[in-house]
Amino acid sequence: YSPPGATSRFRPSSSVRAEPRAALGIPDDALVIGMVANWNPQKGVEHFIRAAAAIYAEHPNARFLMVGAHYENHRPYTQQLQAEIRVSAVPEDRFIITGERADV
Repeated sequence: YSPPGATSRFRPSSSVRAEPRAALGIPDDALVIGMVANWNPQKGVEHFIRAAAAIYAEHPNARFLMVGAHYENHRPYTQQLQAEIRVSAVPEDRFIITGERADV
């Protein structure tokens, strides 16, 4: 068995973990589920939002991190996703939407 990542390079670190959590306002004890994808229909971002509702039901302290650019030519899709977030069973403040980032 070979792990999919270089375990010698990517090791859990409380100090490395703390900085982005603090910057994004994520409590230290919160479960974080994330996705990195541009907001366009081919990415299926709505499935992440729907899955968040199922996860939240079991883990009410969870946060859902959404990293990815929003483009003008996909404005209707972005609006659809924002509406999905509003009507989901997850409080809106549990979704952390960063937009495009270079430091993923």
